[in-house]
Amino acid sequence: MIKRLRKIIKNILRYEVDIHKNESLKKIVGQKSELLILGSAPSINLLNLNRLDDKFIISTSNFHEHKDFSSIKPDIQVFAASH
Repeated sequence: MIKRLRKIIKNILRYEVDIHKNESLKKIVGQKSELLILGSAPSINLLNLNRLDDKFIISTSNFHEHKDFSSIKPDIQVFAASH
């Protein structure tokens, strides 16, 4: 599943993708309205992350340390190997 997700994310980053027309992405995202990828840069603290219930959330890096992590409940948390 991770390899498939990686391929889908690469395609999303290259092109604007309608998640409801992309069958492989639709299977993963389901009925959610949007797919968001959240990182752990300091600027994440400037965003209002309270209304993400209808979004499919992929969080990366140290996002699990964010103060609202348990209420945001990302659908997928991706950990990268440290450098």
